[in-house]
Amino acid sequence: MLCAVTLQAQEGKPEKPAFPEPMSDSLAAVTRTQEMVEKYGLTPEQEGPVFKLNLQYANQLLARPERPEGERGERPDFRSMSETERQAFFQKMQERREEMEKRMAGRREARKAYDQELEQILTKEQFKAYRKDQRKRESEMQQRMQGGRPGMGPGGRGGNRGGFGGGNRGGFGGGDEF
Repeated sequence: MLCAVTLQAQEGKPEKPAFPEPMSDSLAAVTRTQEMVEKYGLTPEQEGPVFKLNLQYANQLLARPERPEGERGERPDFRSMSETERQAFFQKMQERREEMEKRMAGRREARKAYDQELEQILTKEQFKAYRKDQRKRESEMQQRMQGGRPGMGPGGRGGNRGGFGGGNRGGFGGGDEF
């Protein structure tokens, strides 16, 4: 009987796509602002400035995968490559890594500026709750990057044993990290 109730509850839920389409900046700002109103109890006087701030920083803070057209992250067969092809491939990977590091540094700077401006709008209690949630999201993201799930060790096994873990793209907007 419990299984039937669970199945009925699951049938009513729409299935999330594995990689949802990115939100527009304005939709992301509206959604994020509404989440903050509900979660931190923003007043109507705070809602407008927070929306403007979310809109201003949406493009800089949303984590959007940037992959060149036609590339899926598939690994080439290195054994069939010539030494020149391997060197070109690794050079290309190094350039992508450097570009990604630049984007991440820019995102960190934008996050710092966003937080400073947000702190001027929120009360001390609201900002403290926001920072607590932000630290939790950062911790969960780090867990996923290490191959585990939040609350578990690497590999999702509950200990500090290596392995490949699951984890999904979390955060704001079904995969965006606002």
